[in-house]
Amino acid sequence: GNTPLRSSIGLAYRKLTGQGERQQGYGEYHLVVVTDGMASEGEDPGRMVRNILAESPVNLHTIGFCIGTDHILNQPGRSYYRAADNPAELTRGLEAVLAESPAFDVTQFSQ
Repeated sequence: GNTPLRSSIGLAYRKLTGQGERQQGYGEYHLVVVTDGMASEGEDPGRMVRNILAESPVNLHTIGFCIGTDHILNQPGRSYYRAADNPAELTRGLEAVLAESPAFDVTQFSQ
């Protein structure tokens, strides 16, 4: 019933930031959001997403499931957005995100 976009994106961003620190900034960082609705009241992620995209190396990928393209996370030229109207399109969208990510071996980094 709820769509806690701001809270969820904030948590994911903190996790990515922590991983980035452990990797000493090496690598690419992809935050993938799958959503089936607009943000719940008090959960508008607009400002946070603008800051993430402007001030960090994190790439934002969003798949809008059965909601079309009219969504706050659809920011052409700044983030990646894909509409998925059925489970097969959702799977293809997730596969497309994985295809863009290079292979990564965590053992290359030491703490």
